[in-house]
Amino acid sequence: MKSVKTKATDLPKQALVPSNDDALPPDSLADDMLIGAAAIAAFTGLPARKVYHLAEQEAIPVFRMGATLCARKSTWLAWIAAQENVVIKK
Repeated sequence: MKSVKTKATDLPKQALVPSNDDALPPDSLADDMLIGAAAIAAFTGLPARKVYHLAEQEAIPVFRMGATLCARKSTWLAWIAAQENVVIKK
């Protein structure tokens, strides 16, 4: 069996954004941010170099603030859940 790889940009926008039911209170928005490849790497367990590589290929849900690579924990968790639901093609 071969699994289907999905780019972060291929997912529906709602899969990458928490719904209103999951909305975070404003004071916890800073707690949801991962700022820098090192923070993303620590959260995901990936090496920082791999984070840069996957970000360049648009294979993971990240964004840039200037030159700094950033992500939201909630977006990562939603993206992972969506990856778990991807249908495997034979």
